[in-house]
Amino acid sequence: MSYLPIARAISVFVPTPSVDVARRGLVIFLSALASNNPAKPPMPPKASGREAFAIEAFIRLTARSPASISTPASLYVLI
Repeated sequence: MSYLPIARAISVFVPTPSVDVARRGLVIFLSALASNNPAKPPMPPKASGREAFAIEAFIRLTARSPASISTPASLYVLI
């Protein structure tokens, strides 16, 4: 009996780093559930009023950009 196929399967199906990270993340999550520490309060938004105003103005300007305006059917050329 040859063990070559088994050795090859082991070398091919080695867990990727993402599997290890996911596994450690689960351990951290489960340990957080088991701890007696109270939950942290939510973080306040970090955008200042000035930044929010600038973003709102940008959204208003791009809302009517040519990409968002449809072409009337009468302008299509029928072949």
